[in-house]
Amino acid sequence: MQLSTWAERVLHGGTLTDKLTPLGRPLDSAPGEAARVPSEPGRPPSLAFVDRHGGPTAPMRVALLDKPQGRGRVLHAFANHELLALELMALALLRWPEADPAFRRSLARTMEDEQRHLGQYVERMTTCGVELGEVPVSRFFWDMLAQAPDPATFMAGLSGVLEQANLDFSRFWQRGFAEAGDTETAAVLAEVYRDEVRHVRTGWRWFARWREPTFESWAGALQFPLTPARARGPMFDREGRERAGLPARMIAEVEVAAHSKGRPPRILWFRPEVELELAGRTPPAAVRELTSDLAWLVSADAGPDDVVIASTAPPVPLRQRWREAGLVVPRFLATEAPLAKDFGDRPIGALEPWGWSPSVRRDLAPLLHLSPAPPPPAPHLSSKAWWTERRGTLLADLDVIPATRCGQLLTDPDAPFPEGSWLAKAPLSASGQARIRGEGAPSSRQRTWLRRVLAEQGVVVLEPLWRRLVDVSVQGRVTASGVRVDGLTRFVTDAGGRYRGSWLGPWHRGLPSELQRFVHSAGVGDSLLSVGERVGRVLAEAGHRGPFGVDAMIVDDDGPALHGLVEVNPRWTLGRVAWALSRRVRRGVPAWLRLIPRRDLAGGAASWLERMDTERPITREAGLLTGGFVPLADPDSVRRVLPVLEVGTPTVA
Repeated sequence: MQLSTWAERVLHGGTLTDKLTPLGRPLDSAPGEAARVPSEPGRPPSLAFVDRHGGPTAPMRVALLDKPQGRGRVLHAFANHELLALELMALALLRWPEADPAFRRSLARTMEDEQRHLGQYVERMTTCGVELGEVPVSRFFWDMLAQAPDPATFMAGLSGVLEQANLDFSRFWQRGFAEAGDTETAAVLAEVYRDEVRHVRTGWRWFARWREPTFESWAGALQFPLTPARARGPMFDREGRERAGLPARMIAEVEVAAHSKGRPPRILWFRPEVELELAGRTPPAAVRELTSDLAWLVSADAGPDDVVIASTAPPVPLRQRWREAGLVVPRFLATEAPLAKDFGDRPIGALEPWGWSPSVRRDLAPLLHLSPAPPPPAPHLSSKAWWTERRGTLLADLDVIPATRCGQLLTDPDAPFPEGSWLAKAPLSASGQARIRGEGAPSSRQRTWLRRVLAEQGVVVLEPLWRRLVDVSVQGRVTASGVRVDGLTRFVTDAGGRYRGSWLGPWHRGLPSELQRFVHSAGVGDSLLSVGERVGRVLAEAGHRGPFGVDAMIVDDDGPALHGLVEVNPRWTLGRVAWALSRRVRRGVPAWLRLIPRRDLAGGAASWLERMDTERPITREAGLLTGGFVPLADPDSVRRVLPVLEVGTPTVA
C-alpha cells in the first residue's frame, strides 16, 4: 500500500478499524502533494475532542488502579495518546511528501508500533469493563504538534518531548499496575517502554541530521507549550534515556527542568541597583560582583511556571541540589536572549524585577504589552527622606519611639550637629551604602561627604546612632486587590550596616529572655504589622504594585524600645527571599539565609561546601527541609559572597 493512502485512512478514517489498518508492504512511489492541516483528525463521534483548550479531561491518579473500572479509565487515556500519536505521524507523512524517504519509512515503522500499542490498550481496557469512547478525550497533543513548521520541529516535540516523557510514564504506570495485581497490563507497558526507547533513539538521530545535536538546539526547536519540562514524567528514567542515545547534557537539563502547569508566568529579575540609578550613580565594581553572586536568589519565591532572568542559568548540579532540597527550580532565561521572541504572544502574569528604575523599564519594554501594566514611575517612594517626613503620621498611636527622635532632614552641611553619635544617610541608597557615622561636629572629611550628597540629592537624612539589639523587617505585597502583610523576618547586619543574613521561622525565636519578655509585653509584633499595613496603603495610593519591606529595630533606649520604621523599600528585599525560603523548611527547625563573605570560607567556597555536605547532608521530612546546607549560588564562581540556606544547628564558616 502507498504510504500516502495508508496515512490518509489513518488520519481521516472515522472508525477504529481505519486507525488500525495494516500497512503491509510499504510503497512510496506516489507521495502526492503536501496536505493542509485539518482542524482535527477524523474520529468516531464517541472519540471526538471535547476539550478544545488542551489539558487532561480526566484525573490520572494511582488510586484509580485499585478497581477494574479505574484501571480501564487510565488505559483509556493511554489509548487516546497512542491514537493521537498515530494521527500526528500520519499527518506528517501527508504534510511533507518531499521528506527523506528513509525518514518517511521510519515514521511508518513507528506508526505500526503505535497501532499495536493502541490495540493492546483497547483489549486490556475492555477486560476492565471500559469501552473506547466512554471517557472524554483531550486534543492537547494535537494542538501541540499539528502545526509544526518542519520535520525537525515535529520530531523535537514528538520524539524529544512526548515519547521521551513516556519513558517515565510507562515505567511509572507499569509499576502501578503490577502493584495493583494487573500483571497483564504491566507486561503491555513493559513492551511499550522497550519500543519507546527505540522511538526516542530514532527520533533523536533524525533530529541530529537536521539540527545541531545539542540540548540548546533541541530546546530552541520546541514551540510553546512544549518545553524541556514536559519531557519528564512522575519519575525520571535516566537509564532509558542513555540507552536511547540522548546527550548527557540534555538528560541532565530535562531532569531539573521546571514543570509548568500553564499559568501565565511571573518574570523575576535581580536588579538591585535601583536606588543607585535613581541617584544618578553607576554601580561600582563591588556592587556588580555582588549582583552576580546573588542573581538567582529571586527564584526562592518563584513557582514552576515562572521565569528568572539572569546573565547565566545555574549549573545543572546546583539545580539538582535545589530539587534534592525541595526548592522550586523555575525556568532561567539569559539576559542576552531576545525577550519578545522568547515569549511570543503568550500572556505574562506579572513583570516583577527586584525594583523599577528607568533602565529596568527600558529592558523590559518588549514584554510590557503581554503583562499587566507596571507601576508608574515613583522615585520618591525609594527616598529615605520622603519616608522620614511621614514617620510621624505612620507611627501615630503606636507604642514606639516617637518620630521626632528618629531622625531629621539636613540641607545645610554647616548646620550644627547633635552632641551624641549620629548616622547620616544619602536618601537614595541601599544595603548599608552611602552613609557615614560620627559623633558631635563632623570632621572636614565628613563635611565633604555631606556636601557631595547634598549636591547630588539635595538632602541628607540625619539619625541618632542607636545601639541596636534586634533588626526586624516587615514583608508585604501590594496587589490590585489591596495590601497583604506576609510576616516578619529577623535579619543580621555587619558593623557597616551591610546585610549578612536572616533567621527563618518565628522572628523572635532564640532572643535573650529579656528581649522575649519585651517583645510579648509591648506587643511588638502587632505594632510592626500595623506599620506594614500603613506603609502598604501609602504605597498602594501612590500606584506601587508588588513586594515591599519595612525595616525596624529594637534598640537600647534605657531599656528595650521599638524603632518602628527605619527604612522603607518599595521593592524586593533579602528579607522577602528569606521569608520565601522559610516555606521550604519544616516548622520548628532552626534555619537561616546567610551571605558568607568568600574570604571567610576556608579553602574556598567549593571545598568549604563539600566539607559541609559531609558533616551536614540535606535531610527532609514530609518534603520539607530538616537539615543541611543548600548553596544558592555557584560556589565555583562567586566573587564576594556565597548565599547559603542553612538548616539545622547553626555553624560558623
